[in-house]
Amino acid sequence: MIERQFISLGKLLYYLIMNILLVPLACLLLLGKATFRIRFVRLIDNRIGHLAANTELFLRSLDLQGKKKMKRFFVGIASDQPSNHQLLNMYKREFCIIQLPRELYGNRVFMTVSSDYSLLNWLKVYYDLPFESNESKVFSFGNPQLSFTPEEIRKGKELLASMGVTSWYVCIHARDPVYLSDRDSTNRMSFRDCSIDSYLKSAEHITKKGGFVIRMGAKTEKPLKTSNPRIIDYANLYRSDFGDVFLTGHCRFFLGSSGGLILLATALGVPAIGCNYIPLGWPPLSKNELYLPKKLLDSRTRRFLTFKQIANTDVLYFYDTGSYERAGLVLVENSPEEILEVTKEMMNRLGGKEILTSQDKKNHRQFQEILAACPHHLHPLSRIGSHFLRTNNELLGDTISD
Repeated sequence: MIERQFISLGKLLYYLIMNILLVPLACLLLLGKATFRIRFVRLIDNRIGHLAANTELFLRSLDLQGKKKMKRFFVGIASDQPSNHQLLNMYKREFCIIQLPRELYGNRVFMTVSSDYSLLNWLKVYYDLPFESNESKVFSFGNPQLSFTPEEIRKGKELLASMGVTSWYVCIHARDPVYLSDRDSTNRMSFRDCSIDSYLKSAEHITKKGGFVIRMGAKTEKPLKTSNPRIIDYANLYRSDFGDVFLTGHCRFFLGSSGGLILLATALGVPAIGCNYIPLGWPPLSKNELYLPKKLLDSRTRRFLTFKQIANTDVLYFYDTGSYERAGLVLVENSPEEILEVTKEMMNRLGGKEILTSQDKKNHRQFQEILAACPHHLHPLSRIGSHFLRTNNELLGDTISD
């Protein structure tokens, strides 16, 4: 307790001194804001999910408020080593973005200048682009802000031809254990990982329906185990910044996981399925998306936590592996059969053949009521797979008995 208070006091002292030193710069930026209406925003560009979602949220919000022309008064600050150069270049076409050396942009002191505790943030002259993961209405009813140039379309068609893709396709992605292995030695984000093997049954189904399947990912632990020529391991054979954005932006739908690439699909307005989604409090953002949550097994009782047990506790927003381990919770991935069923549901939806039984509607309504009644009053517009709720109906109860 004493140590925690010491850290808090140290942090308070740091920001007090920093904000005093920032007063001259704040006055200068306020003058620029008053005279030219210019203000600065910091893009979160070290992960493709944040680069896509935070920046898209900013632009869509302006558009929905009827203030799209206001974007010319904003200057974005990014690094010279973004997670995806193609995506950043596309956002550069939307508003002015200045790239700084990674050593400066990623410097801890420089990062705090735009944080919530900074004088510049309070005055809204320089601040981080926000993203709270609860902006369902913006992503459901706002229009995508990015578009591809004719030259990018031509280049993308050449990429598809080089991979042998001759018809519609679906992108698949499972967040891989090696993705952050060089930056996260503690494996604190490993709770979001899952196996690509469990997606193969769905991939086979898609190819039988006439489509191709393209496996996405910046880093992978292992190649795909398939001899199907219509299932392409792009991540290991063709991967590029351009390909990540173009292929995601033009697929029929995106079959993903709790990784940043599904947020790229959301930003580009592509229907998506989020499998092995976690935590429950941060579901996919768009009404065009379906998802399957990871189930949580209590290692002491050997019973799964119900949605209500999760929603009414801190587990709703657990965001590091250690939190689940300390709570004695074992994460259970979605089965290949569950992923196949939600894939069929999305294909039926896109084909105008979606059928929800009265029981399905009741299950969805019950789940929404659980989230709405929790302390955070969540109202997601994305929807859990109907088959998943049908076969895991006990998760909708108060507790699971023997």
